[in-house]
Amino acid sequence: MAELFGYLQLAKKERNMREKIYDLIDAELEKAKSKHPFFPVNPVERCAIMAEEAGEAIQAANDLRYDAGTKEDFQTELLHTAAMCVRILEAMEHDEKCN
Repeated sequence: MAELFGYLQLAKKERNMREKIYDLIDAELEKAKSKHPFFPVNPVERCAIMAEEAGEAIQAANDLRYDAGTKEDFQTELLHTAAMCVRILEAMEHDEKCN
């Protein structure tokens, strides 16, 4: 019974953490939309934006591992990348070609 209780506590913590992450991604997405209200129609250009963010995440990971980078910088770049992934998925819902 103790194992089950421990598992449920861990699952609750993970769910709470996931909700916080989703909230951070959503906040980042809203900032990006406010700063850049126009988003490309071309899926290749959309992915290029996301890839640029992913490249910055890779740079932050390298900085964290091999230089004076911070966990916070790495997390920020991961949130930027995730926000662009969500933005692409949202935009696809409005594209006739993708539906």
